[in-house]
Amino acid sequence: KGKDVLIECIVADFPFRKGTNGGHINVYINGQKIDEVYTAAFMLRGLPTGKHVIRLELVHNDGKITGLSQEFTVTIS
Repeated sequence: KGKDVLIECIVADFPFRKGTNGGHINVYINGQKIDEVYTAAFMLRGLPTGKHVIRLELVHNDGKITGLSQEFTVTIS
């Protein structure tokens, strides 16, 4: 909506939380890491006009990569 993008992630048996036995999403926009998110749903706010490649990478808090990622393009006008 406008310059904001709502993202909802559904991942079975993956605890989105800080601390041990949890994990998070590394969020990349146009190849640059912008955030670590500890919730399954979140907003990317205030994206500038144009096309943006968004990549989400699921990571355990101990640094282990799950191998799960998703990439998509949004256009903000």
